[in-house]
Amino acid sequence: ANRGSNTLSVIEAGTHTLVRSIPTGKSPDMVALSPNNRQIYLTNRGDDSISVIDSVTAQVSTVIPVGEAPHGIAVRH
Repeated sequence: ANRGSNTLSVIEAGTHTLVRSIPTGKSPDMVALSPNNRQIYLTNRGDDSISVIDSVTAQVSTVIPVGEAPHGIAVRH
């Protein structure tokens, strides 16, 4: 997560190169994956929300409003 640019970087694991940057909410912070790796959950501390990102399309599918400045996140299956 890139707080300064409000993006999430997608990195190619084999080459460690930047593939793309996904726009997020303000001040993105913590990341968690769904059990099937299909959704990425990202806390946005600056706008009190969680972005749900489709890992296949690399697009934000929904934004969930939560409490003030979410920092930690865990996904339960």
